[in-house]
Amino acid sequence: MNTFFSTSKSSSIASRFGIDGTRDNPTVIFTNSIDDHIHDQLYALIENSSHFSHEEEILFSIGTIFRIENVEPMNDTIWSIELKLYNRHNLELKQLMISFEEEISKTSTLFDLGNIFFYMGDNDRAEKYNRILLEQLPPNDDFMLIVYTNIGDTYLNRGNYHITSEYYEPALSI
Repeated sequence: MNTFFSTSKSSSIASRFGIDGTRDNPTVIFTNSIDDHIHDQLYALIENSSHFSHEEEILFSIGTIFRIENVEPMNDTIWSIELKLYNRHNLELKQLMISFEEEISKTSTLFDLGNIFFYMGDNDRAEKYNRILLEQLPPNDDFMLIVYTNIGDTYLNRGNYHITSEYYEPALSI
């Protein structure tokens, strides 16, 4: 997490905070699984320190790492995401972080920034950096195939299939 994260041990209390979800903007309920044997993550049970002790609140520190175990709809307006507290010393996580650090430590280009935002699920910023490339590169540059495809992919992720084809078609003609 890149911010403090507050949650409750009680699912009924958590449900009260997200009662007004819609189909287009659903409520998301996170279910957290915490292994008591993980000692390198900072979190605190603050129910005794809180003005709202009945909320059975747990506060996670900035930088806490969770693994997404499952995502599924509970109904039309509520989604459930199961998170598992992750050990910072996990080999798989270390390898992933080393890979990201190696990519970022290289000279970052607009293409790299677009890819990073794309993998983070930030389609708006991924599109932004690829559009800058689209404007800066000469039309006959071999790299244009990738730029058109990347912009198309951002629209595909958003479910805008008709706009997706507007970028895939030029990519296919290169």
